[in-house]
Amino acid sequence: MKNGHSEKAIQILETLVKLDLENINNCFNLGICYQSINQKEKAIKCYEAVLNKIPDDEQSLIFLVQLNAELGNYDEALKYCELMVDNSILPLKAISFKAQIMQAKGQGREAINFVKMVLNSGHQNNDNLWLILGDLFENEKHFAVAKKCLLQAKSILSSQETTNQENIEYLNHKINKLEFLEENNPIKNK
Repeated sequence: MKNGHSEKAIQILETLVKLDLENINNCFNLGICYQSINQKEKAIKCYEAVLNKIPDDEQSLIFLVQLNAELGNYDEALKYCELMVDNSILPLKAISFKAQIMQAKGQGREAINFVKMVLNSGHQNNDNLWLILGDLFENEKHFAVAKKCLLQAKSILSSQETTNQENIEYLNHKINKLEFLEENNPIKNK
């Protein structure tokens, strides 16, 4: 949305929200408009209003996690991740968000342990979780371990009957990057 259109849409939606507090769609759309012009705090209030009426609204939860994380409100973002995990709302996305936010909060080791715990709870064959774990290790500069995680993800992905070749190529690219980083890292990897 172009800025001029967003401003007009916001004016209309603000009026509609005031006239009909029960119409959650208007509130959600107002949040999207606020987001489009980088008024994150106002967008958050709109999505929170949606959750008050529809506690399991997936898109509102995703936006609340993302916006709070972008603003550095990590504890608030984690609260919404927990809500998603506890209610089985897009659990893989919630796990990924939670791990990334924990790492951004300076809890890299805890994020890694969290994903390991999820993997060890019967999800060892989930290539996405191995990719998430690899990304966490890479961000912590443990390139050799990150590479092992990505190789595991690639192995799982390759063993599936219908393998998306683009995903394999993506993993190959990441593995090559990690090999380069591993070779050129002055600090030994663990």
